[in-house]
Amino acid sequence: MPIFFRLIVVSLAGLLALSGVSHAAADQQAKLKTLEQEVTLLKTQIKKNQRAGERLKSSFNELQNRLQIQGFLSAGLSQSNRDLEYYHISNDLTTLARGRMGLQFDFHINEQLKSVVQIFGRATSKDWDIGTEWAYLSYRSLSNTEVRLGRIRAPAFFYSETIEVGYSYPWVTPPWEPYGAIPFRNMDGGDFSYLWVNGDWASKFKIYYGGNSLKIGEGDSDEDRLDNEDIMGIEYFGSSSNWQMRLAHGQALTTFEQASGVLSGKGKFDYTSLAISYDNERWLITTELTGYVAEDDKQVLGSDIFPDIQAGYLLVGYRIGSYLPYFTYAHNRTADKDQRSLQLLRDLFNRTQSSYTLGLRKDLQPGLAVKVEVNYATHFDDSIAEFSWTFDETGYPNLPDFPDVLIFNLAIDSTF
Repeated sequence: MPIFFRLIVVSLAGLLALSGVSHAAADQQAKLKTLEQEVTLLKTQIKKNQRAGERLKSSFNELQNRLQIQGFLSAGLSQSNRDLEYYHISNDLTTLARGRMGLQFDFHINEQLKSVVQIFGRATSKDWDIGTEWAYLSYRSLSNTEVRLGRIRAPAFFYSETIEVGYSYPWVTPPWEPYGAIPFRNMDGGDFSYLWVNGDWASKFKIYYGGNSLKIGEGDSDEDRLDNEDIMGIEYFGSSSNWQMRLAHGQALTTFEQASGVLSGKGKFDYTSLAISYDNERWLITTELTGYVAEDDKQVLGSDIFPDIQAGYLLVGYRIGSYLPYFTYAHNRTADKDQRSLQLLRDLFNRTQSSYTLGLRKDLQPGLAVKVEVNYATHFDDSIAEFSWTFDETGYPNLPDFPDVLIFNLAIDSTF
């Protein structure tokens, strides 16, 4: 082949090769540009995800700051030297009278508005009775006033607000003589309170209104009902560094309906209580006096049903390090016991007794305490005293046919 033609062929081959390289380079440039775009999009998405994660973390932290969860737990053992039940306690060793637990959720909607829900469980002879003890909305203004609406505690006693929290008081349980006279502890309604401070004395004034309905007893008496309407009253609470004082007065319209239809009643209760407590971190002295006056609108064969009760206690304790030995005297009596002409009504509603309690509380650590207690109750005055309603084959309550009862209690109380 002539040299001239060879040069042409080689030139054409070179041009074709250069063209292929050029196309390959262009393809590489396009791919690189596409890759750079994808990387840019990926970086943008990562930044968006980071911002979303930061917002989620911020929202979670804000939720944590707004939501507070608290709890309490009580457990223990009880036994008496009698077979007649005294608030679920008999001569059989039992844990039922001491088992209770609760969880409380406080959610701060804003600086002034919050919602509170408390789930509470109590051991019974069947199982655990679990329900909503508190469920209310609270609005606290900047002028030291607060309004609560929903299910709240009925402020009948000095320890009403923390009655289920065993860690909050020295005893295994508060004295039943005054605290057992009102069978309900919460109500559906609302209250209004105002707080003011004068020097080192802080005062709180409260008015409240509500109602409730509850079952009485267990087993066959599950359908016996006690309905309370127009629960209303006022309360004053004052405190300083060592002193606390509480004065309250209230009333309720109460209807009692027995499932069998044999017994029913309706009346108005007026109750008044005064409590004074001194605590200088060494001595603890508390006294509380209560009175209940019933006006029966409905009688059974001309006989009153609901009793007038006077009750009170005196607690004296002395702290030695983390130990608190204490002594309590408590008493109650039915002031109008002769107003019930029917034997059945006298046996059901007349309650009189005196009790003497010697106990020791040991605080193991903040939020955890163990308590040992011996309670001696006597002076029943032919009444059912504070024993539980149990009935014989004729339908009459079983009254104590002995002069006294001795009760032993061991409890562990905690808050968390």
